[in-house]
Amino acid sequence: MSIIKFYWKGKWVLGSRQFIFGLILGLLLLGPFRNLFLTGIETCLAEGEGAPVEILHADQLEFRQEEQVIIGQGNVDIKQKDMRVKADWAKFDLEEEKVFAEGNVILYEGGVEFHGESLVYNLKTEKGILTKPYFFLDPWFCEGEKMVKVAEGEYHLKRGSFTTCDLCKPHYRFTARRMKIYPGKRWWAYHTIFWLGNIPLFYLPIYRRSLRDVPYGFVMWPIGHDSKKGWFALTHYNWYVNPRLRGRIYLDYFEKLGYGKGLDTHYRFGGPDREGAGFFYSYFIDESSLVWDETRGRWEHGPDIERWKLHLRHRQKLSEDTTALLRIDRFSDADFNIDYEDRERWKRFTREELEDQSPEGSLSITKSRPDYTLQAYFRKRINDFVGVITEKLPEISLDLNRQRLGRSPFYWDGDAGLVYFHEAPQGDEAVQADVHLEISRPSRIGWLRLEPAVGGRGFWYSKDRYGRRNRWMGNYELSLGMNTTMYSPIFQPRKIQMRHLIQPRLTYYYSPEPTKNREDLFPFVDRLSPGKDYIDIELINRLVGREADGVRDLAIFTLSTQFYRNNLGRGRHAWGDLVGDLEIRPTEKLSFDGEATYDVNTGRLKKFSTSFSWKEKKWDIYLGMNYYDPVDARANFDTEVTTAWQINPKWKIELYSRYDWSGDHDRTTNWRIGGHHEEWRIALTRDLHCWEGKVFVQREWRREEEDELTISLAFRLKAAPWRPLEIPIR
Repeated sequence: MSIIKFYWKGKWVLGSRQFIFGLILGLLLLGPFRNLFLTGIETCLAEGEGAPVEILHADQLEFRQEEQVIIGQGNVDIKQKDMRVKADWAKFDLEEEKVFAEGNVILYEGGVEFHGESLVYNLKTEKGILTKPYFFLDPWFCEGEKMVKVAEGEYHLKRGSFTTCDLCKPHYRFTARRMKIYPGKRWWAYHTIFWLGNIPLFYLPIYRRSLRDVPYGFVMWPIGHDSKKGWFALTHYNWYVNPRLRGRIYLDYFEKLGYGKGLDTHYRFGGPDREGAGFFYSYFIDESSLVWDETRGRWEHGPDIERWKLHLRHRQKLSEDTTALLRIDRFSDADFNIDYEDRERWKRFTREELEDQSPEGSLSITKSRPDYTLQAYFRKRINDFVGVITEKLPEISLDLNRQRLGRSPFYWDGDAGLVYFHEAPQGDEAVQADVHLEISRPSRIGWLRLEPAVGGRGFWYSKDRYGRRNRWMGNYELSLGMNTTMYSPIFQPRKIQMRHLIQPRLTYYYSPEPTKNREDLFPFVDRLSPGKDYIDIELINRLVGREADGVRDLAIFTLSTQFYRNNLGRGRHAWGDLVGDLEIRPTEKLSFDGEATYDVNTGRLKKFSTSFSWKEKKWDIYLGMNYYDPVDARANFDTEVTTAWQINPKWKIELYSRYDWSGDHDRTTNWRIGGHHEEWRIALTRDLHCWEGKVFVQREWRREEEDELTISLAFRLKAAPWRPLEIPIR
């Protein structure tokens, strides 16, 4: 037997079904005054089973005793646990414990707002059917013929479609015969077709997509043509177990080379005190080689060449203050990264990693405490094609942080190390131990800060390059540092309060020449530095501004040089290079950086570089200049210009040019080549609402072959978390 509960003037009233509904109908007759008395209606299942259902609102309520149903009309609002239904009309069947709703139906469940035409919902099983559903799963707009809730957090959609385009007639869409949706997690789509307008482009039997930050599913991109590899298609499948375990499976096709296979994994395990995390990548390809057949006068396929790459980075926290780092890079040959640079960059490798020509294996274990840092470091040559590498098996180092010496005004710090060197593959080896200690006494004389220091460093080697054992070297070091800061009065030319700071710094260093011949040692070991007898001079000018959000540097200009008292023993005084560094940041939109090195003894400008950028809402521009004049080679001078202009909300143009003003020399004729464009690029972008289309033209200068011209057409889905589709034409 169902029991009706409702609030009346803040008190619970219980009664028979006839009495209660008679009272409800009487209250309904009060019209607009019924809400003064009836603040809520709640229906529970007999004998306390199930969860309570609340009828939060209805313009009209009708109880049909013979049919055992409650009918609501007009802005009906029903709730059970985390499920909520709104509709124009709804019927609650007390016997079957079902809710029927029609007209502008909205089902709130699992954090998602499902819209539809009609709904049948079983309150016992918490399952239901929604017809003509449409809903939004960020960033996807979804709709279908019918949606069935089959379990908690799982919905099946029949003949569904999904897109990130919010137009009534979307530019593109995916259609699927059926879909499994897990709100907040992922979905599966079966027999999926991708449509561009009304044109079907491709078919996927199964398509999986994540509703989290990490994408699921199959991605084909980019596709195009390369002069060496022919037509190619790079594909990968994103797999995701949980935030601690995810990765990709790669399958690539190259017309002239064959198929490439690979796998990468991002992983993390353990708790905060013992957490381990890393990235593993592997890639293999059996390249088809080409051999010239003299008899047939054509290229024929030769034996396959196996090429591969393994890459591992792992970080393991051993304790609260101890961490281990492991690095392994192993290749089949030295040219793998060069030949596959473009493809590897699509696989999340940085340019610096791909330009590393000496891949190696290393392991470090570091213990960091407030007073010291202790580290064990291992470095091993693991690629036979790499040249000479100095292995450390291992290196133990102890670095003591600066601290007060008792209660005195003196401070001390130091470091020590022990390392076993092995030069691979030659086989030369030596053991080295070193220790360094320094004592300083910071003080102040009025406005001048002083920091005199005295220290010493010693080395021991198991042998030298001539086989002599137990070699010792040592030396002492003196230094005296002086610095101060001078402040101008605060001035305010505009709305910003400013102050000029001048910070001169001067430090004198002295140490005698080492007592023994440094050239007797192996070239791969550490050694004492040459004698020092110079003054390091630095002058810093800072313009500081105070704004509403705090204090920042508006401009910094630094000049630095060295004065050598004995010019390394040659009997004459000499100045070192004069180095200037300028940074200007007047606003968030404008910036200028410049650096120059000038040889004051010869009057020669050795190098300088500048960069200027200006960013506005609709355009930005960058100007760069680099000059380098080495002693025994020709000078290099080039400029870079990058600009972008948002012509209107739909169109944007980007220009880039790098010009070499100094020219080059032809290696065969030794003729000088005049200035030329090293590279120029033009990109025109069109906003296609949910898409972004780009036409890209680039030309790169080649010294000994024809310039390379690349024309690309790229399309990118702005809302979807995948890479753009790019088709380069060469």
